[in-house]
Amino acid sequence: MNENKIVKIHCIDCGSVFTAKTRKALRCEKCKKEEIYRKQKEYHLKERLKREAAKRPKPKASLNDILKELKQYNEDHGTHLSYGQYTVMLSNAEHCVCCGAIIPEGRQVCRRCELKQRG
Repeated sequence: MNENKIVKIHCIDCGSVFTAKTRKALRCEKCKKEEIYRKQKEYHLKERLKREAAKRPKPKASLNDILKELKQYNEDHGTHLSYGQYTVMLSNAEHCVCCGAIIPEGRQVCRRCELKQRG
C-alpha cells in the first residue's frame, strides 16, 4: 500500500476539486474553516441561551394547580380557607419536619405524621 497517495475529491459544499491524503475528506480548506466557524458560532449561541434561560425566573404554578392544592389542603385539615388566606398562609407557613406539609405555628410535626408515629 502506498501511504503517500493523493486523491482528488469534489467538495460537498462548493463543488470545487481539491486534493487530500484520504477519501474521508469532504470539504476543501475554505469550506472546512467556514463549517468549523459555523459550528462554533452555533455552540456559543446555544450556551448563551442556556445561561439566559437559567437567569429567568421559573414559571409559578398555574391558578388551577394552586386551587387544587387549596381544595386538598381544606379536605385534609377540615378547614375552609379562601384563596387569599391560603396564599398568605403559604408565604408565612411553617412546615412539618417529616413530610414538609404546612402546619400551624408552634408545631414541628403535622397531625398525620404524629398519628403515624403513634401507631
